[in-house]
Amino acid sequence: MDVHSYMIVYSILLFAFFKVAVSIVGGKDVTEKNHKPWMVSIQKDERHVCGGILIKDQWVLTAANCKEQPQKSVTVLIGALSLKKFKDSQRVGILDFKYPTTYNEQTNQDDIMLIKLNKKVKVEPIQIPKGEKDIPTGKRCVVMGWGTTDSKVMKASDKLQMLEVTVMNRKRCNLFYSEYFEITRDMLCAGSMEKNRGTCWVCHILIFDLWQAL
Repeated sequence: MDVHSYMIVYSILLFAFFKVAVSIVGGKDVTEKNHKPWMVSIQKDERHVCGGILIKDQWVLTAANCKEQPQKSVTVLIGALSLKKFKDSQRVGILDFKYPTTYNEQTNQDDIMLIKLNKKVKVEPIQIPKGEKDIPTGKRCVVMGWGTTDSKVMKASDKLQMLEVTVMNRKRCNLFYSEYFEITRDMLCAGSMEKNRGTCWVCHILIFDLWQAL
């Protein structure tokens, strides 16, 4: 599987690839009713590091900044609503990380990665679009992950969180966040205009990675 074949998702999906320092403020707990079993927790020594999504029975899509070493210490928890109570979920080891050689940690360019699991899992994966299509400004999306629910407490939430956000104009976002990095055409800017609602990285910049556009 060629990692570059998945680069088109930058312009059609909005993923919440949350490291512990990322927050989902003002969201709500994901319940059994609206649970998405393809949502996964990527863990090092059984501690949450990032979120990701199952796109094939042996492949997880996440961000390149989520790569952890040594590889044998990394597992993927599939189908969990809670990081503490996960009796109905699966924990699977990994075989390999695959990410673009063009990934740049400073600029977040091509911050995307595939994880190959060490076995096939019996979970229905998410169906991702095959064609390239930009998501228009104003489109409502859903962010999901285990980010901290308090921007002042850098600790992953035990319960899977979800929050509705709105896709914002890239040029407008660049006016606010240009001192951190440039928001390019292969990134999305999404957030909420409501007070105390949104996602952030170290509490000051929005996450411009990916999630499922509704």
